[in-house]
Amino acid sequence: MLNILVALLGTAYVAYTDWKTGYMPDKVTHAMIAFGIIWALLFMQNDLVYVFGLAAVVFIVGFLAYIFGQLGGGDVKLFTAIALLLPSYPKELVPILNSIGIHPVFAAYPFILAVFLFAGLLGPMFFTSISYLSKLYQIRRKVKDYQRKVLTGVAYSVLFIPIIYLYGGVLPSIYLIFLPMVTAFLLIPFKNDVLEQFSIEEKDISKLNDDDIIALEFLSESTKKKLNLWRKTFTSPELKKIKEAAKKVKIKRIKVYENLPKFGPYILISLIVNLILGDVFLYVLFNSLA
Repeated sequence: MLNILVALLGTAYVAYTDWKTGYMPDKVTHAMIAFGIIWALLFMQNDLVYVFGLAAVVFIVGFLAYIFGQLGGGDVKLFTAIALLLPSYPKELVPILNSIGIHPVFAAYPFILAVFLFAGLLGPMFFTSISYLSKLYQIRRKVKDYQRKVLTGVAYSVLFIPIIYLYGGVLPSIYLIFLPMVTAFLLIPFKNDVLEQFSIEEKDISKLNDDDIIALEFLSESTKKKLNLWRKTFTSPELKKIKEAAKKVKIKRIKVYENLPKFGPYILISLIVNLILGDVFLYVLFNSLA
């Protein structure tokens, strides 16, 4: 069970630093990945192709999301580490949980998928959306076309009401999935307002790192052309070239997204809950039908 302990402690530490500073320390995620590789070589010899293949898929999909500014580099590394450490639900937990009256329900698909989905619904789609909607209401006089955007968001969200009404009484798991989606759809018309009001700051180009997300939508075409900026995130070698180009054209500062929602704590919560229940969605569905 050492892999479970490393996954929990490592994720807890990374979640704490993400919550406090907005960054996930590479030394921890790299150590988790290294431990996961060693653990797989020692104890998963018959499933190495599956374990390393799964980790590779998680990293590639995560890296694509990172390139387009949908995930931070630390998030990608953390998910990759969890995929290596826990490629499937750890069945050794079942007897322990059964002894205290909990009967986890887990799926055939990779455990990391359950962790990712619940973290996404819990964090970005639900609590983050509610937080931003509350902040926007407080500054509603500063938000252009506030009333129209509220009505547009309501119109988007209304699409889910028939599904919730029809199946909510029979399948409580519907609420777990669709209520976060309703709050997320309410926020869609305010996307640029959220970025402008709460996220954009100017930062010295010399201090950029691979966790920074460049506010590409709010840069002039001239700046993007001079620095060859075509996406929101860049790796360390790419940032080195951008910094060199910035010196040549004498651009010292650039707009980036700061104070973005912290994903680490929600990954930790999702990991703990899914370790206890197996798969949150299947657990709720199974128990609602039982």
